[in-house]
This record gives sequence, structure tokens and C-alpha cells, in this order.
Amino acid sequence: MSTTGFARSLIAFNPSPRRWPIAVAAGLSMAVPVAVGALAGRTDLGLLASLGAFTSLYFGAEPRRRRLRLLPVVALALVAVAALGALVAPSHPATLVGLAAVAVASAVGTVATRLGPPGAIMFILVFGISAQLTGPISSGGAGVAPGPLLGLLAAGCVAAYLISALVMSIPAVRWPAAAAAFATPRRRDPIDATDRLSVARQVMASLLGVGLVTVIGEPRGYWVVGASVAILSIGHRHRVTVVRAVHRITGTVVGVGVFALLALLHPQGIWLALLFGVLQFVIELVVIRHSALALTFITPLVLLLLSAAHPGSAGRIAVERLVDTGWGALIAVLVLGIVPARWFRERTAQP
Repeated sequence: MSTTGFARSLIAFNPSPRRWPIAVAAGLSMAVPVAVGALAGRTDLGLLASLGAFTSLYFGAEPRRRRLRLLPVVALALVAVAALGALVAPSHPATLVGLAAVAVASAVGTVATRLGPPGAIMFILVFGISAQLTGPISSGGAGVAPGPLLGLLAAGCVAAYLISALVMSIPAVRWPAAAAAFATPRRRDPIDATDRLSVARQVMASLLGVGLVTVIGEPRGYWVVGASVAILSIGHRHRVTVVRAVHRITGTVVGVGVFALLALLHPQGIWLALLFGVLQFVIELVVIRHSALALTFITPLVLLLLSAAHPGSAGRIAVERLVDTGWGALIAVLVLGIVPARWFRERTAQP
């Protein structure tokens, strides 16, 4: 694709089903825990619970009853990867092994179960954040006790479930007719060559990412791995992947700028809760239509969360995320050559 083509992709918007119901649920799921913590004088605890909001992002195209049955599975998986992150946090080598295991398992599991968007990225992110928050301060962690973190995360997952159920029950929402045309494939559908290609590329990217951060000594490798997996999780064509890599880098760069502006305001308490809710709401509104625009809001949301756990380190964290995103995008593009679509189809076609 030419430079003009990439530029056009940055101003083009994809079609999308109606997103405001899931955006409202996600925004409230993010804001409510932070607001409750702020009112109790412990905004820090509310921030930990807000990680449970990721529960509300999944199965957005499923009928109400089916979605209510499936969301607890997502919640349990999020708590499980957070527990693993806390378990391996004291050891950097163990954290890298855990990262590889979570990334590979998430890539395989999300495709095999037809989990749908946002895919494996949230499980990788929760694992990495948990390991970072519970890691020893001497090695750059925040020293958060694992027990409270897991308890608050579980509470946040429950809150997200209840909020999602409430939003879906509102008559005006008319769940799920607006998303029927975009419904995710049922789990009984057979896994085809495209699915296997997606898994192979995500697994390869995960292993390359962990290998890279091991060599360069990057302590927060989950962002590298998460970026590469997110780029490869949708679409298998070379053009789509390269465009997604460009969007991820562009969105992250702009998002870091947004974060820098927001950090100057030093939002606290209820204002921080409102900011988190608005960011998450906007993310869900635009994530299907324009990935770079969504990352413009995803990046400051995550950076605000991490910088709250590491006061005074906002600049360092922002620079690290920029570098890590660049590495992740590079790995995703390299994997296109390592696992090309034609080669994979030929291999899978053999008896």
C-alpha cells in the first residue's frame, strides 16, 4: 500500500452496528468502582476494581440470556490471569514464562471458543498489569498485596456484570436486534484455515515478543506482546495487518499526547472516575469504526491507571509504551513473512 493509501485509512471509518448500549455499560463499569472508591476516600482501591470493567466488553453481539451466561466465564478468566500475574510477579523470568503462557492460551482460547472482540488483548493486559502492580518495589513494581487486588478485581467483574445486565434490560436498548447482522460465529462452527492462521500468527508473535523483551531487558513485556497480538487478531491479509500496525502506532502516539495533557490537570476523586467513564464510553463507540481513534482514548486510560500506581513516573511510562508499541507493530509485520497466508493454506490442505 502506498503512503497515500495509509493516509486515507486514517480518515476512513468502517461500518459498525449500534454501539451505545455496550458503550454505556462499559463506561459505567469503569466509572462506578472508581467513584465508590473516591467517595470512600480510597480512589486507589477503586482503580484496582475498575479492571473488572473489561468483563463488559465481550459477547456484545449475543442475545441477552446467552450473554448473561457467558460473561461470568470471562470474569473468571480475568481473575485467573490476574492471579497468575500476582503469583509470578516476584520473579522476572517467571513473569516472562507466564506472559508467554497467557498470550498463547488466550490466542488459542479466544479463537477456539469464538469469544470475539476484543479478543486476547484484555487477558494479556490484565496479566501484565497485575504482575506490575504486585511486583516488588525494588524491581519497579508497585508492591500491591495480591489478595486485595484479586478481591477488588473480582468485585469489579461482578459490578460490570450487573451493570451490563441492567443496561440490556432497558426496553429502549432493544437488545440484541441492532447487532444481529454482526453476530459472532457460534462455537459449534468448525475452525477453518483462516482461524488456524490467526492462531498461528498470534502464537508466533507472542513467542517472538517474549523473546525480544528477554533479550533487550524490557521489564514490561506485556505491552509489546499485547500490541502484536491485537494487530494480528483481526484479518489475515497483509494489507489489513499493516494498516492495523500503522493505526496502532498512530493512535498510541496521539494517545500519549492526550495523556500528557490530562496528566497536567491531575484529575482526582470523582473527576477521575468521570474521566475514566467517558474514555471507556468513547472507546467502545469508535473501536469498530476506527482503531487508531480508539487507541487515542485507550492509551491515556491505561496510562492514567498505571501512573496512579507509580506517582511521578508518568513521563517514563508514556515513553515506554511508545517504544513497546513500536516493537509490537514490528513483530506483527514480521510475522506476516514468517507465517504467510498462502504457506499456511498449503500446509493445512495436506492430508
